[in-house]
Amino acid sequence: MSNNKPFVSDDNLERVLHEIRARFQAMTCSTKAMTEEEVAEMISRVFETGNIDDWKNSLDNNTVVFDMQDLQNRVLLEGVENTATFLVDSLQKGTIKPEALSIRGLADCLLPGGVAQIPQLDTLAPTITAPLFTVLGTIVDVKINAGYAEYFPLNYSIPTIKTQKLDGERFAFHSGSDFLYNPVPVDDDQYSQLSIDTVNYCVDTPPIEHRGLTLAITKEMLLQDQTSLLLNNATKVGMDFGSSKELRIGQTIAGMANCNIKQVHPGGGETSLIPYYPNMGSTPWANRMENHELCDIDAISEAENMLLDNLYIRQDRYDVLVATNPIKAREILENSSMRNHCSVIGSHNLFRAIRPANPQNAGRTWFFGVLEKAFAYMEYQPMTTTRIASNHSDVAMCVNVSERGVPTLLNPFYIVRCNG
Repeated sequence: MSNNKPFVSDDNLERVLHEIRARFQAMTCSTKAMTEEEVAEMISRVFETGNIDDWKNSLDNNTVVFDMQDLQNRVLLEGVENTATFLVDSLQKGTIKPEALSIRGLADCLLPGGVAQIPQLDTLAPTITAPLFTVLGTIVDVKINAGYAEYFPLNYSIPTIKTQKLDGERFAFHSGSDFLYNPVPVDDDQYSQLSIDTVNYCVDTPPIEHRGLTLAITKEMLLQDQTSLLLNNATKVGMDFGSSKELRIGQTIAGMANCNIKQVHPGGGETSLIPYYPNMGSTPWANRMENHELCDIDAISEAENMLLDNLYIRQDRYDVLVATNPIKAREILENSSMRNHCSVIGSHNLFRAIRPANPQNAGRTWFFGVLEKAFAYMEYQPMTTTRIASNHSDVAMCVNVSERGVPTLLNPFYIVRCNG
């Protein structure tokens, strides 16, 4: 085929556009959005690939490199709003990766005046900037969630319980009943009836904690195309949220925070309890072992026996199925032979949680039990990103990242702490 651009006559223009619409599946193309020469340019590029479907796939499914010229062509075919919708959907589905885009290129395509309008972003009408800001917000959201989903094992080891109470909830359970397995939330009236039965236990979950960070996208970042800087900042925000959550869960597992458990006596009255007791015979439960380092499979067997004995006593020796792995307060398991016998969850944030109170033996502390029964994360609001206004003239847009939740102890019968 000749290198000259093929000429599309007025008579054939509508037929060609109709074919493009059909091939690209429900595109809304306006003949006023492109000239004959622009159509000829696009058709020439299609001919170069040899197959219009290949070009379509390169637009819709390219996860490595996204040709900004193709994006400009899509804007000409579909309009700015439809193109922004396509980008948002593709980013959320993962068919387009944030690394494949250029934030300066996005501004050039999605702003009517291109990059020349970046310095005046704060003076433009919201309807003009909305497509660009929506896409940028989605890019930030995707990278924040990717950072949040990094390997923080404790975040995935305990269940999440939705709550609508900012001041916390009360859960009740007592020995010799199914309440031991399933602590249930109780209101004030239900709680007043607990002392009528045998010895009961209740857990007051702590007030919901709020965490928030703001990520700014400056006009300079857009003008200089600092896409990598934006993506790195967004990933770090997500990792900060994930690491902070795991550290708070580690503090709860270690018994250093959010363990508000009480014993409710028959006839009234309460006694505050600690989460871990040694086997002294008179304690409400036995779940702490001293000088018990995770050095061989026998150490796990002994911790398992303590856990099962504790549950058997409280359950009239009903059979209890325990499926769990030890949790160690360091990422590396020193004894390589142990790796062949069990899977040990290692958490550096658990080590960080224990170290202030026990700096000498923090690395030798480990836990054994059923985490999904012993602890929970009370979530009022999951991690969300929202666009907020900025008073700084050099800031193009700001993204606020916030989360409301708190970890809590639910049932100490299901966890054993072993101090090395």
